[in-house]
Amino acid sequence: MALHLHELPRVIRAMFEEAIIQEICVLPSVSEVLCAPKPVILSAPIPFHVLDLEEFSYLITQTLHGEGLRWREPTGWRFLLMRKNAMPHTAVGYADVALDLESNSAQFLQVSCGQGAFWMAQAIEQAEGTSEVKAKDFDLSILEIPALSLDALWLQGHASGGSFLVPLRPAYHDLNAAQLYPAADLLKRLYEVAVNQPRMNNAPWDEPTDPLPASEQVYQI
Repeated sequence: MALHLHELPRVIRAMFEEAIIQEICVLPSVSEVLCAPKPVILSAPIPFHVLDLEEFSYLITQTLHGEGLRWREPTGWRFLLMRKNAMPHTAVGYADVALDLESNSAQFLQVSCGQGAFWMAQAIEQAEGTSEVKAKDFDLSILEIPALSLDALWLQGHASGGSFLVPLRPAYHDLNAAQLYPAADLLKRLYEVAVNQPRMNNAPWDEPTDPLPASEQVYQI
């Protein structure tokens, strides 16, 4: 069993890859890192989701119903930039792209160089070695909730395979980086963080459609 990625149509993936290569080799601060002395190769694209607090509230509801992130189109696709000919391949950065639906063209979002890509690749490798992933198949994506300082791998099980979140470094809220947490449990814990943090203009918090049981609202991990 293994982690799986949603396959992009070949023409869209080629369009994304071309947009990335064009961008990273014309940005001076980036090209010095990525384009010399050894070129980089691109990993398979990983879908990523960036959620605000309102979307996070809806995500909790969907997770309680076993849907997870499948209700939502990804914000974009992340390609790890791997150092070619390095043994083993070393992640030195990542690039994010999205599909512009109006023009049906690739929209370059950002490129990042540094430890974040290395930690992400390391977390994926460690997840692949866990007993949970060895036993069942999971779809891999990335979840980001900026308001809660959460960056995590999202492993959504096939059929009744369960769902896990794997926080990436640096991990906040007393979480352990690269550890598998049951997604529903961790999202409920983050819900407690969200409802207790200050909000601008005293804006109301959107409660999940299914109220959280009182006995399950606080989790110690």
